[in-house]
Amino acid sequence: MNAFFCLLFLACLASALCTPKKCKENEVFQECGACDATCENQEPNCPPVCLSPKCNCKPNHVRDNFDRCILADDCPLNDDICARTDCSTGLICVADPVKCKKPPCPKKARCVVPKAL
Repeated sequence: MNAFFCLLFLACLASALCTPKKCKENEVFQECGACDATCENQEPNCPPVCLSPKCNCKPNHVRDNFDRCILADDCPLNDDICARTDCSTGLICVADPVKCKKPPCPKKARCVVPKAL
């Protein structure tokens, strides 16, 4: 009887350890976590050591200002609208697309708190 409970316990433990981790869209779980590239820093200088296990962006994806993994090519262009926008200390400018009927559509500047990674 004790052997049965021991096997049951080991099966439950193995199941918990082997269950795939849930990550958000465009993320993959890595036992040896790494720092993610961002829209602002697409080539970060990451330490050559394993970080805690975590969800990282898939290849060719970077984190945006809302902590989502998006294709690097889809990063908002901080074009002239942000060059003409003064954000308070600690905020960064994001150029959001504005819906319009005939492209190219203008962008609207918005100051946001950058996400810490």
